[in-house]
Amino acid sequence: MMNLQGSYFSVEGWNPFTAMERFLNPYRYTQKVPFRGGELTVRWTSRVERAIRLRTAPLPVEMQLYFACVVKKRTLFPAAAPSDAVAVDDRFLVFLTTVESDRCDPIAFAANYPARRELVSTGAKRMRARELSLDYRKDRWSGDFFV
Repeated sequence: MMNLQGSYFSVEGWNPFTAMERFLNPYRYTQKVPFRGGELTVRWTSRVERAIRLRTAPLPVEMQLYFACVVKKRTLFPAAAPSDAVAVDDRFLVFLTTVESDRCDPIAFAANYPARRELVSTGAKRMRARELSLDYRKDRWSGDFFV
């Protein structure tokens, strides 16, 4: 049997496998917040952390489920967030919207995502995201979420 006392493996609270995961995984920062009756895990990269520190206000992040000919997930970064947005520390304000398409024309759909209305039914309000991943590259915010 191997004696781990006095080795790197014996340091309380430190695990080399966790350290390696943080090194290999670009989404190094994680915060869990209560969200629509469940829990949302928000992950972001070091690039996001650097860019967010330059802001004076939290970044609004909209997770949008867009119902048209197909269902599409979109992550948007609007200028402002609604009053019911959930704060993730002082960095982000996250919220989820469900939107119905104005039409099912593939050209119009691909060009500008025409929205007729936001869905506010009981079923739409029960939908929630489990995980949101954010990145910042070439002066642009990007993100993806999982329902």
